[in-house]
Amino acid sequence: QDIAHTFTSEAGEFNERFEIVFEGARLSTEEITANNSTVIYYNNNRDLLYVKGLNSDASKIALTNMLGQTVYTKTNMSNNTLENGIAINKLATGIYIVSIKTQGNQTLDKKIVIE
Repeated sequence: QDIAHTFTSEAGEFNERFEIVFEGARLSTEEITANNSTVIYYNNNRDLLYVKGLNSDASKIALTNMLGQTVYTKTNMSNNTLENGIAINKLATGIYIVSIKTQGNQTLDKKIVIE
């Protein structure tokens, strides 16, 4: 529903009058707790993303940059494929969030740095 709002102000500079608040979806709703030995890392020399120790196959993997843009997605990845590394090329240097959704509908999020 739209609510009309009017605003009037005196001339001048008011540096602390407004603030911006961001609300929205979270990166994860449920974390994997069954296996604390899951390791996610990115090998910058080989452009490979490794996921070791995941309890089940991944139904989806996504990489999100710090602007909230999904820059890579892949579905139905086996544990074997993830442990051997998946090629992720041509990403800009920066920090990314790797989100993995398992066949059991659990999610795991991990921050990686691509140099």
